[in-house]
Amino acid sequence: MSVVLRCPSCGTTQTATGECEACREAQVRYYCTNHEPGVWLTGPTCPQCEARVKPAPGPPPSRPVPSRAATASTRPRVVAEASLDVRPPQPLWEKLLRGAVFDRPRREPASLGQAGGFLMRVALRLVLVVVLLVVALGAALYLIARSL
Repeated sequence: MSVVLRCPSCGTTQTATGECEACREAQVRYYCTNHEPGVWLTGPTCPQCEARVKPAPGPPPSRPVPSRAATASTRPRVVAEASLDVRPPQPLWEKLLRGAVFDRPRREPASLGQAGGFLMRVALRLVLVVVLLVVALGAALYLIARSL
């Protein structure tokens, strides 16, 4: 692992500076692979780990350059690797739990309006419990009277 010349558009590496040989859409830049995720650099030396570009073994092979229109129509568009999120996707239950526990806004001290809302919720729940008890008692009395 070291500093390499990498295309910010398609993510391929090459040995010489200049235009990307793979996609021809951007100039290659220095990229340090010693870090997770990698770090884009402004020069051939990483300021954090002091890694350097390995010297190239020789000049790159020359090959005919196709026109940009021909390469755009024949090659599929490749998403830059640096723009991809490499973390595994979170399950839905984890997102919901994280939102319920950590992303909630901090509450202010209770005011009279909040206390009134709380009392209203408690009263509605008590009414619901009483209604359910009356329905259960009526059903029980109906079953008892029917069995006689």
